[in-house]
Amino acid sequence: MPTPNVIIFCAGKGERWTGPTPKYLAPVPIDGEAILDRTVRQLKERGVTPVIDINDLVGKMDGYPGRLWADSALMAFEFWGDETMMLLGDVFWTDAAMDVLFASEGLRLIGREHPSPWTLGPGEPFALRWCREHNDRVRAALQASKDDGDKDPEKHLAGSIWQMYRHLAGIPLDVHATDKAIWLEHSDWTDDFDIFPRYQTFLKRYGRRLV
Repeated sequence: MPTPNVIIFCAGKGERWTGPTPKYLAPVPIDGEAILDRTVRQLKERGVTPVIDINDLVGKMDGYPGRLWADSALMAFEFWGDETMMLLGDVFWTDAAMDVLFASEGLRLIGREHPSPWTLGPGEPFALRWCREHNDRVRAALQASKDDGDKDPEKHLAGSIWQMYRHLAGIPLDVHATDKAIWLEHSDWTDDFDIFPRYQTFLKRYGRRLV
């Protein structure tokens, strides 16, 4: 299996995050590491270099809209490879979850369908991976999600990875459901932190244990 091209999405404004530091690049320490630093380290330990960080790319892209997740994903098309992974930058990954992602094949979206038992946060997608033969399918789903967001930018999940997944899986956009062909369920300490109180709850329950 070829080494995947990995794109980490961390150029969002973090408008729901009310913590004292930006959640993507400034330190949000868990076991002494920022969440993004931890992800980069875990990827490099699995032989993935370079890791492409959308935050580094946006300044080099003329006309970057910076509004919808689907915009960012489409803008990164030139970095897709024989195997491609798109990771959300605010996800705390356990090594077990990262191993599941790397062991998966074909077109897969790893995530947790139901609320977290630790933070009670909602179900979350964490990463999408696919091979070159799926490029057209992924790109079409991203474009459909972007078009949906352009038509109704205030609609819940507009232009998001959830919306793109539903286009991929053929699930109605107003239905919360997962399929067995694409969705790869993984439920452990892996979680994302859209809001600061959820991060605080995670730290309280996670304590100082190693993952």
